[in-house]
Amino acid sequence: YKDFSMEEIAEMKRKKLKKIIIIIAILLILATIAFFIYKSKDKKSILGQSQKVIIPFDIDAINQLNKLQKKQPNNKKEIKEYHSNISLIIREYLEKRFHIKALEKPTGEIIKDLSNKLHKSDKNDIKFVLDRADNIKYAKGTSVPIQNMESIRLSIQFIEKHKTKDDRIN
Repeated sequence: YKDFSMEEIAEMKRKKLKKIIIIIAILLILATIAFFIYKSKDKKSILGQSQKVIIPFDIDAINQLNKLQKKQPNNKKEIKEYHSNISLIIREYLEKRFHIKALEKPTGEIIKDLSNKLHKSDKNDIKFVLDRADNIKYAKGTSVPIQNMESIRLSIQFIEKHKTKDDRIN
């Protein structure tokens, strides 16, 4: 620095400071962009508005059952999982549609809770599906493909029969 005048040294320091400020600004901009990208992966846009599509619970249940139907089980473990999933889908639907605690109760109590909300044949159909799933899950029962399809068919028919305008609101 001995060969430079005080003005030249001051100018070099200003240029160096200007470069540092530009680098910091670029890093802040990149950090802000990275933050918004991270947040947008959480199903939100840069403006913070949710992009989640709400699917009515009757359609969701039927879609899940149709998807499950395509996966025919081949062994005892898959059969147990298959019927457990049918039971879960139906119980979730019952909770949302009839406002009962179906996930937390045994089948008999669910049917009792539905006693004044459903016709006897509908209760029998849903009891049949849930009892079959319970038998396979807890009593090491089994099923054949036609029984698997019957459980799905009865479940879908039940949902189709009992959907209301309220099902459009999740």
